[in-house]
Amino acid sequence: MDQQLIEFLAGGGNTDKLPSKLGEYYKRVCFANDQLLQRHTKKKVVSLIKARFKLSDTAAYELVAKTQFIFGQSRKHDKQFYRHMMAEWLVEDIQKNRVSGNWKIVAELYKQLESVIGLNKDDDEGPPELPPPAVINYQYNLTLIGAEPIANLDEELSKILGNGSANS
Repeated sequence: MDQQLIEFLAGGGNTDKLPSKLGEYYKRVCFANDQLLQRHTKKKVVSLIKARFKLSDTAAYELVAKTQFIFGQSRKHDKQFYRHMMAEWLVEDIQKNRVSGNWKIVAELYKQLESVIGLNKDDDEGPPELPPPAVINYQYNLTLIGAEPIANLDEELSKILGNGSANS
């Protein structure tokens, strides 16, 4: 269900067209995300989820973890999610301080935002590293098909091939 929701969010779909079970899950995940974005602690978010959706502690903590994964879209979901949250908070703070005319604070917040989202670093997008070529050693056991074993196989192959190879 998480993968379906990630694909739905990435595609910017219409929530009215979600199947009812996924729609309910979507509401819960969005609620948890909204609470996390309001800078509540994880413990506080869990208590809000429990109260709103009548879930157990375990189910509420699981929903928070899944929310972090879905919105972080990474196995490193905590770091990715908190990076996402920090960027959201910084943008909000930038907007508030721009309205107030606090330009020195705005400049500092932009520097922090640049660092959080990684604009201050070049992306390392070189060509992908290819794995080493596979080495396959074929070993033929001709006795399995009824052939007589060749006593001096290396010598016989040298006579047949001469100084060349089978591909020459």
